Amino acid sequence: MLEVRELACYMGERRLFSPVSFSIAGGGIMQLRGENGVGKSTLLRCVVGLPVKHSGTVVCSSSLVFIAHQNLLHPDLTVQQNLDFFGIELVGCDPFSVSSFSRLRVRELSAGQRQRVSLTRLLQEGRSLWVLDEPFANLDPDGKQILLTLIQQHTQQQGSVLLANHESLGFGEQLCLA
Repeated sequence: MLEVRELACYMGERRLFSPVSFSIAGGGIMQLRGENGVGKSTLLRCVVGLPVKHSGTVVCSSSLVFIAHQNLLHPDLTVQQNLDFFGIELVGCDPFSVSSFSRLRVRELSAGQRQRVSLTRLLQEGRSLWVLDEPFANLDPDGKQILLTLIQQHTQQQGSVLLANHESLGFGEQLCLA
């Protein structure tokens, strides 16, 4: 599904972390851990194919969805218009209860509500690899539990998850960047 070999990412000429290697098979979870600024988000951007100065190789044989730390929502559109843009229908599946505020403009939402809308993109069908950058940020305890449940369900169905997070999930593999 995903194989990373001797990957190191750079900011200018400065290497952010020592080269890392890991793989994630179907049903696997890899948590990237480390202090702020160590390069977790940069590694994720490299894995999904965004332009990042790096050495090493990344081989991904899966379709993926990337939920970045900063949401990709248009602030002047309503929640529903943003979901329409991503081709997401909430009919019968709204774990984050975003339909309750779907008529509001994104700029009117709290940070936690915006995160819930962003995470709704995980519902896109056929995405076997979820790449998540600090997905629990701004979520209340209920939202965190919903996301944990979705991650567990996804891996039970042989999906995989690569995420950067400051706190351990209590399951899955961990890789500390330094």
